[in-house]
Order: sequence, then C-alpha cells, then structure tokens
Amino acid sequence: MPALPSPWHLGMLCAFDTETTGPDPESARLVTACVSWVDGTGKTPPETREWLVDPGCDIPEAAQAVHGITTEHARDNGGSPNWALGEIAEELLRAALTMAPVVAFNASFDLTLIDRESRRHSLDPFGPALTAAHGLVIDPHVLDKALDPFRKGKRTLGAVAAHYGVRAGQAHDAAGDAITAARVAWAIASRNPRIAAMPAADLHAYQVRSKHEQAASYRDYLIKQGKPAQVDGAWPFRQWAGTAEAAA
Repeated sequence: MPALPSPWHLGMLCAFDTETTGPDPESARLVTACVSWVDGTGKTPPETREWLVDPGCDIPEAAQAVHGITTEHARDNGGSPNWALGEIAEELLRAALTMAPVVAFNASFDLTLIDRESRRHSLDPFGPALTAAHGLVIDPHVLDKALDPFRKGKRTLGAVAAHYGVRAGQAHDAAGDAITAARVAWAIASRNPRIAAMPAADLHAYQVRSKHEQAASYRDYLIKQGKPAQVDGAWPFRQWAGTAEAAA
C-alpha cells in the first residue's frame, strides 16, 4: 500500500456517502451519492459531486422517510444507475491512485453497496478494483468505537459529530453526511497523533481488526439478549457471495 502524507488528515480527503432504497447493502439500490474532495488544511473549499439515480424500482416508504427522495422524483429527475456507478467508481479509484483516503462513516455499507450495484448492472466489480488500487478507507465510525469503546450514548454520525464538536451537515443527505464524516475523521486524527501518523497498511489493518472485534462484541450482546445474532464484521467490504440479483 502506498505511503500516505503524514499526518494524513492534513492532506486531501475523499469523502463519500450514499442514500439508498433500504438498510441491507446486499439488496439495496442506489438513490443518491456524493463524493466531496476535502482539503484537510482548510485552504480550499470542498469540491463536491452529487448523483441522483432512478433505481429502477419503487423506493419504499421507510427509505423515503429517511432521505426524502420519492419514487416519482427519482424517476423524473434521476439518471441511470450505470451512469452514476461508473462516475462514482472513477472518483473513488482516483482517490486511491492519488493516495487520498476515502472517508466514509460505516464504510462497509456504502462500499459494499457500490460493489453489489456494479455487479448487478454488469459493470466491473468495484470491490476488487478498489482493493487492487490499494485504496485506503478511513471509517470514523470504526475509529471512534475503537478509540473510545466505553463511551455511553449513540454512535450515529450526528451523535459522533456532536461528541467531537464538529459542525454537522443535513442528516441523511449524501452531501451533508459525506462532509460531516470528513470533519469527524479530521477531528479524530487531530486528537490522536498515533492514528494521524500511522502508515496506510497499518491503519487499514487496525480498522479491519477493530471492526471484527466490534462485531464480535455486539454479537455476544445480542446472544445474551436472546436476539438473532447475525452480525457481519467484514470491513471495508462484505464478502461477495454471488447474491446480487441482476438488474431488470
């Protein structure tokens, strides 16, 4: 894995977020996405690209209630998934090639979603492409829980942003959430010089290990509560099992 600028949070950050048709990245369809290039020095304003997508299916009411995008609005104003997915993959792979970390809060959802959607629409699978490009992912959700595991309260993006004193954008808006995630990542690195100076390969391995441990802990909690305990600890992609149904 190529070397990062040290400290990495003072370089360029590629913030990424999606809004979708549902909570499972294996079956959800893309509705909106944002890539925002954030200068960690603060010398230049973020450069943001957004996509509105017609997912080719009805957007469930529960998802509409979260992000506010109706089926009708997406059909009338959204572009094709192939168009959006191709451009999104290009932006994220450019980040890898320029050694800019991709910052995504709960990254295993958003990145797995893009991988499954790329396969569903007969594009080059995104997961292997980003892995082959040695892309580094920074996940503030994983890092926050790893560095402060016993803090009480919610670990949503809004709650974590408030904890770090970060100004949050509009919740459940891809652009607002992407830039908020970058700000939280910056705050975490600024408070933890060891994380800020960690080589890319070590930082990746630290997050992989931390996500696995967090999933195991949550699984144990669910078992004690007598609840279903299927928790996926893979990061930054869930393992591909050939389950993404083809687009109609």
